[in-house]
Amino acid sequence: MCGCSQLTRLSAGPAASFEGGRGAAWGGGVVAETSGGVTAPGGTFTAVGAGARGAATPRALEVAPFVGAYAGSSVDRVFLDGSVRLGPGLQRTEGATLGFASLGASTSVGYPLSDTGWRPRPSALERWHDGAPRVPLGGPDALALDRAEAARRGAERERSRVLLTLTLAADVDVRFTRAPTASLGLLLGVAWLDQVTRPE
Repeated sequence: MCGCSQLTRLSAGPAASFEGGRGAAWGGGVVAETSGGVTAPGGTFTAVGAGARGAATPRALEVAPFVGAYAGSSVDRVFLDGSVRLGPGLQRTEGATLGFASLGASTSVGYPLSDTGWRPRPSALERWHDGAPRVPLGGPDALALDRAEAARRGAERERSRVLLTLTLAADVDVRFTRAPTASLGLLLGVAWLDQVTRPE
């Protein structure tokens, strides 16, 4: 069985924009994203999420919210993940504001700054105040349910990591009145990854 997991990441770095035959325009980009999904017993992470990206070059400023799909897995201590995303956006260029539709993809490598490792997930009983056991209201039936919850939660494992990430991101913006633009960015960031997995 799978358990609920979450990945949140903030990234920024240099980016280049390409439009028709005008050559590259260099600038900077920033991405904020969060996703929630499941972690399989083997540690594979799959999720859906949302976020926003922004970019600035001498030619234009743009911002674009997005939704995306994510997948990732650990190789030794390193976490590798990739995503695809799409959404609308606005671009300010040459005194005009343009709308566009964006399609993008990224791949990231993350090195842990901190890592709890896989550990048993505390049960509801263990989480109560300072760990002192409690007797729930409702009599024997409620106590049995509470013990069942403790057993289920005790069989789960959890892992929390803070990652230093390096992301290669590519996007294509299809503008409604001008030629499409493509952008490529190399972003440095920090990610918070919390995973829960259950026995098969």
